[in-house]
Amino acid sequence: MRCAILFIFGAVAILPASAQDRKIAQDKSMLFGTWKVAAEERDGRRLRAKEIGVRMVLISPTTLVFQDGEGQTDMAARYDLDSSTKPWQIALTFTKGEHKGKKTKGIVQFEFEAATLRVCYGKPGEDAPEDFTSKQNQSYFTLQPAGK
Repeated sequence: MRCAILFIFGAVAILPASAQDRKIAQDKSMLFGTWKVAAEERDGRRLRAKEIGVRMVLISPTTLVFQDGEGQTDMAARYDLDSSTKPWQIALTFTKGEHKGKKTKGIVQFEFEAATLRVCYGKPGEDAPEDFTSKQNQSYFTLQPAGK
């Protein structure tokens, strides 16, 4: 009986991860809120913390807004997120910043256990990335909840 109970607890411990993945895929609102940029790569080069400074990303149901440490918006985009694929696919239309009025595509991954959101996208006119490494003409961000 003791083995059966351990087996049952073991099975229960495995289920939440896949159930959590399904919940996130169905309820994208788990991504909404304020995130801090924990790491950033551009054109295949990892930026140092000093270069990143304090950057925040505000995610709403339809927009991504990148702000500097003083709360000034330096880039914004409307987005569509397809969570039926792995990794998720994101289509961005920039509404502010260097690429205003242009469109691009990228990939997104939410890591529930680490409370980390990874976003990688190409510059407008470039191919969408296939993995979470920044190559030439791509940007990759690792985001963590602002409260952490």
